[in-house]
Amino acid sequence: QLTGDAGELTQVQINNLLSDSGKSGETDANKLTFIQNLINYLRGDRSNEDTLFRKRTHVLGDIIHSTPMYGQSITDKRPFVIVGSNDGMVHVFDAHGTKATNGGKEIFAYVPSQSLRASSNISTPESLAAYAKSDYQTKHRYYVDGDISLATINDNKQRMAFGALGQ
Repeated sequence: QLTGDAGELTQVQINNLLSDSGKSGETDANKLTFIQNLINYLRGDRSNEDTLFRKRTHVLGDIIHSTPMYGQSITDKRPFVIVGSNDGMVHVFDAHGTKATNGGKEIFAYVPSQSLRASSNISTPESLAAYAKSDYQTKHRYYVDGDISLATINDNKQRMAFGALGQ
């Protein structure tokens, strides 16, 4: 049993990420270090590119089939753009202002739990660990690649986003 928070993943999620890592024969400490480095890579850390993980042209994954959606927060009417990408995340960007005033800056990113698991789905047969592999360019995987819809619920008190995975 591998222990440690590794970004507060569950044991099942850690095992799924490791299933595609080639680290099965390593010590638990080495596996945990790998998972921590992988999480940092997915968050945009470039320090292990070309060593542990593939070199990326851009930190943001490719956006192919997901259409960016414009919305506003309920409480402060802050405008945002939300879109899925093939780095396994849903990204939410500030749609207010200019670059000088943080317009276009990422507010947050969300990784759906399904992106972390090895799947029998033909379009995403591997966990998100495959995104970091050197063969990603020739064996492209579709992760959070579907359209996203926004809905307002609870008497206009909450805004929710719904999206699809895979191609």
